[in-house]
Amino acid sequence: MTATTKGAEDLKRVGGHPALDFVNTVNQWVDAGTQRDYLGDFAGLLRWSRGAGLLNEREVRDITHTAFEHPNVAAGVFRDALTLRRALHEVMQASIAERAAKPDEARLIEVWYRRAARARGTFIDRHGRLHVGWRFPGGKQPLTLPLLQLVWSAVEFLLSVEPGRLKECPADQGCGWIFHDVSKNRSRRWCDMGDCGNVAKARRHYARVRRMRGATKDS
Repeated sequence: MTATTKGAEDLKRVGGHPALDFVNTVNQWVDAGTQRDYLGDFAGLLRWSRGAGLLNEREVRDITHTAFEHPNVAAGVFRDALTLRRALHEVMQASIAERAAKPDEARLIEVWYRRAARARGTFIDRHGRLHVGWRFPGGKQPLTLPLLQLVWSAVEFLLSVEPGRLKECPADQGCGWIFHDVSKNRSRRWCDMGDCGNVAKARRHYARVRRMRGATKDS
């Protein structure tokens, strides 16, 4: 997927799940020389989380206020987000390749998932309705809420996805982004047919033209 936008919140969401779109906030995982990170900073993480539906406006507002008061803590959480993103990418690639994930990355996801599990519970609101969600001391949203939301949904998704449905846009012709193939016959190949798919078609056409020209010269 080629991306010309300024931030991750503007990227096309082609993964089919927030966890997949999160690892796709890096352009060209496979080529460090052309790699670009679209999250940028903690504020970018919040904007992306809002766009992905992981946070609502009130949560973003409250967390932004806390981040303003504790910028060093927010910067540390952002670094944690990048580390978690790399771990999720590794686990997803392992699933696609049907191999075991690297222990350190798998363990990191487990640690975050346990943190999320400790913060979730059932409660009854003032109208007497039962809810399942986040419960934090004092009711204050922590700076880590985007990561807790993300890892909770990511693990739930990875445990339920059917084998062969998780795919990677071909690195030799595409971008290496990961997506959930929900097509009936599992035939989806590209993250976006209108982007990487068209680029690959153009490359194949150019190669055919070159071969035809070469054959004409030799005849």
